[in-house]
Amino acid sequence: MEEHEGGLKETWRARIRTDYRLALVTLFMVCTIAAILPFAVYRFAVGEILVGIVDMLIVSAMVAAMIFAWRTGRSELAGILGSAISSFMSIFVVYVIDLSHLWAFAALVANFLLAPRLFALGAGLIVLASIGFAPGAFDDALERTTFLGVGAMVSIFSLVFASLIDMQSGQLARQARRDPLTGVGNRRAMEEELTAFARGTAAAADTRFGLVLLDLDHFKRINDDHGHEAGDRVLKDFTTILSDTLRRGDLVYRYGGEEFVVVLPGLGPDDLGIVLEKLQSAIRESLRGPAGAITASMGAARFRAGEDWRVALADADKALYDAKRVRNCWRVAN
Repeated sequence: MEEHEGGLKETWRARIRTDYRLALVTLFMVCTIAAILPFAVYRFAVGEILVGIVDMLIVSAMVAAMIFAWRTGRSELAGILGSAISSFMSIFVVYVIDLSHLWAFAALVANFLLAPRLFALGAGLIVLASIGFAPGAFDDALERTTFLGVGAMVSIFSLVFASLIDMQSGQLARQARRDPLTGVGNRRAMEEELTAFARGTAAAADTRFGLVLLDLDHFKRINDDHGHEAGDRVLKDFTTILSDTLRRGDLVYRYGGEEFVVVLPGLGPDDLGIVLEKLQSAIRESLRGPAGAITASMGAARFRAGEDWRVALADADKALYDAKRVRNCWRVAN
């Protein structure tokens, strides 16, 4: 039981760290629920039933959106809902409860942090127009103009800030999916993309794939005899050869050490051997180290979109084990 709870806690932390929009949605909705719920209780206590019901509907919508985001991972859609609710709430308190229009500034900031830019702009314009031209919301024209001007400034600053966050988050996400030495996808990227294939979300159900596991022969000798810098140069050259030899849509990942995985989408039933032979020849002819030519051994397997790629990887690993007993050759799993 304790291990299960610890695993859930770690999963929760990992999702918060890797999905910043989910973190923002969760933080915003928790704070909003904590802020509105006491007011809802108060409204019911003093007999303002209609306003209390609206407050409880807002709280319920926030809870539902947060649960939806965590269960489905669609944090952007949950953010849109949160943005719509906050915009509605800022207008509602002015027209129905006759409270301060200053709540609108919090809604404007929330819109750009939670929702996509176009939606946030549209929601912000609706909030500013609805409150800025609300009858009786301001004492005079100067106060109304000041509200509209400050609201526009808040929107612009929020747009710039949210855009910078999106850009930096995207850069960090790309870096987290790349091997820093070779620049190809890392193991995390491989698992995410192959899982997408297995779910059938990234390709048609009848798409065939080839999965190739490659291992450089006697690579340890290079590191031992010539140093890790020489080994790093060989790995970089190796990935360059793979990129130059493979098709544009083929995927390359560094699996670990000197092992790499190549995924070949849209492969015909008789094409795998042709690709393997082409790779073998390119590596044999072009890859060089301090002591001369370097070769590679390969194991391959086939799978279809919708099938478990882990089975294909295990089959390719067995085929690679057979190839490594001979070296400088390839084998295909039955």
